[in-house]
Amino acid sequence: MAKELEFESIRDRLTVTLEDQLQNVDHDPNRQFAPRNLARNVFDSSHEQLHRLHTAAHHLACTSNQVTPIAGCSAADFVALLSKNDYRSVHRIFATLLCIHMSVALFQRFMSIFLPVAETTESSVYDTHLPISLATATQLFEDDGRRFYDKQFVWSPITLLEHKRVEYLDDRRFCPLPYLSKRPLGSGSFADVSEVELAEGSIEYRTGLSSWVLCSEGIHCGPTLQPKSV
Repeated sequence: MAKELEFESIRDRLTVTLEDQLQNVDHDPNRQFAPRNLARNVFDSSHEQLHRLHTAAHHLACTSNQVTPIAGCSAADFVALLSKNDYRSVHRIFATLLCIHMSVALFQRFMSIFLPVAETTESSVYDTHLPISLATATQLFEDDGRRFYDKQFVWSPITLLEHKRVEYLDDRRFCPLPYLSKRPLGSGSFADVSEVELAEGSIEYRTGLSSWVLCSEGIHCGPTLQPKSV
């Protein structure tokens, strides 16, 4: 019982830390999104909590007839997994699992997918693949697949590209726009035009940095260092 309470307590503290830093426009909970590096930054500063989370989950798995512990995957391996910052990063995937009230069984499922003993069984799904389809989410997380699918969009905001039109189709059309604020400027030929402030890291630039763009919503977004007047 003590380890179960410890697991739930650490899980809930990490979840609160993540959710307290979600952004949205006009405090609308239906438009929440996580800035690009939020999950990585939280996990980078929570190594001790992550270590204890793994230890508690492993203890519960070893003493349960319903959950199978993952052999050869230590707490250090788990912390190292959440420290990766390359194409194999899974910060946002794990953050999504935390935010759907992850059970010990789901934690062990995550471990079995992303910390395989043999490198030949390496997962083919990482943060860069989010959002994933409902079918893929169900294949990965079984009975928790639907909840993962619904929650993942908070952790998959649209990324704008410098001087390029961005189209998000299929499941990606549900990804939130990374707006921190929005001010209508007027109407153009094809759409209403607004000045918006974007969360840091929301635009991929070739050169330079700016958090401001002139956006004709649904038509085109292009960066500019100074908002243009209409």
